[in-house]
Amino acid sequence: MEVQAATGWANRRAQGADTFARADKPPRAPQEAYEQGYEMMAGLASDPLSSALTRGAAMTAAASTEQVPSTLSAGAPAPVFDPMASALFGSRPVATERWTFPTGDYVDSAACAGPDGSFYVGSRDHKLYAIKDGKESWSYDAGTSIESSPCRGADGTVYVTSTDGRLHAVREGVQAWSCQLGERLTSSPCLASDGTVVVATRDNRICGVRDGQVSWTFSTESAFCGSPCIDAHDVVYAVSDDGVLHAVQAGKELWRFDTGSHVMNAPTVSPDGVVYVSDSDGHVQAVRDGKRMWNWEASTGKPMGSSPSLGGNGLIYVGGFDGRLYALRADSGEEAWEFKVRPQIDDVRGRPCVGPDETVYISCGNGRLFAVRNGEAAWEMPLGSRADAGPCLGPDGTLAVGTFGHEVRAFLIADYNDPKSAARIAEEVAQRAAAAARPSPTVVDQGDWIVVDGVRLPKRPETVPVG
Repeated sequence: MEVQAATGWANRRAQGADTFARADKPPRAPQEAYEQGYEMMAGLASDPLSSALTRGAAMTAAASTEQVPSTLSAGAPAPVFDPMASALFGSRPVATERWTFPTGDYVDSAACAGPDGSFYVGSRDHKLYAIKDGKESWSYDAGTSIESSPCRGADGTVYVTSTDGRLHAVREGVQAWSCQLGERLTSSPCLASDGTVVVATRDNRICGVRDGQVSWTFSTESAFCGSPCIDAHDVVYAVSDDGVLHAVQAGKELWRFDTGSHVMNAPTVSPDGVVYVSDSDGHVQAVRDGKRMWNWEASTGKPMGSSPSLGGNGLIYVGGFDGRLYALRADSGEEAWEFKVRPQIDDVRGRPCVGPDETVYISCGNGRLFAVRNGEAAWEMPLGSRADAGPCLGPDGTLAVGTFGHEVRAFLIADYNDPKSAARIAEEVAQRAAAAARPSPTVVDQGDWIVVDGVRLPKRPETVPVG
């Protein structure tokens, strides 16, 4: 046992990791993706990282039984390239899988990111996780399933709802307070500027909560199934089950608007006060001060699967049950472009994630992650299982998404506004490949001593011979 323990210690020392991911799954990457990535990397004859990248691709595709560091998932896809961006990035990869974090059950909703690169995500295994660099910083047991997205306050407190109707405030894995708000909650909370936590409930209420106490309540005639959103003036927008969009400030209704349809998704509000709503009849509507500005309808007539996301270029993005991502002009509702995931492939339910370079990231029912630019796929990655949760982009360029495969997958992605970002990805890939290629240490048992790679170590301090 002591020899085995020394071997484990030596492996950790040699590979620079504190934990290991158990490699008991076959490679997730399809063969054609591996072959394409290998061929492209093998052609980097003039690149000093060429050999390391090529070894990394081959090892990634073959790593079905070896133990590897947790930051390099077993069977992880090879790094991906965007041929259309070759003038910008040369032959560098534009994305690579960074880590995989296991949960005990489905992850239904999107994570939120902290300023230090941590991700906070809930799971049906009852836990709220704080994840940093693929490792658990802390976890909190809510006692029942979490099917909402958390939000994080400026002081580091994380707020999340659970399906037993409670709102939880958590600091460093310890409950600060909790508040009972109904029989069941799947609504994601949002934060007002004064720290009030706002939640929409299935018993027809929107509640504002401060320090575990309900500070204000707005009641209406129908339940709220979706989540609210809030603007810079602390006006809360939420759509009740009867299709009515409510604008509420500190418990008082400012206006209401009947969308004429059933709405399950959270609305989205722009900085200038326009509220965008996607509905089950395949419409996206823009509403300001209780009046409709425009109403767009998908040609397929299929329901919209996601909430709208705002771009920085005058576009909004929304995913549909028809397997499409739509880009609409925010001022007119005119369709700028659409991206079809693939013929006869399922829905886009998670809210699209818009990068600083206007790349749009979507996770799909077909278990794949897509990066879309101007209506074309820049790249795609396999997720291994269905993903209804939308991706979340951290401050360091890490993109995290939860899946039905009981895990959170994270990818390091390139910023198309920063030509150096792909070089950083290539460097990280090469470093991981070099670490994984390091030979296993040699361990020799010499009684009271163990020799690891030629270094003589005592089994226990008390067994060190004296004199």
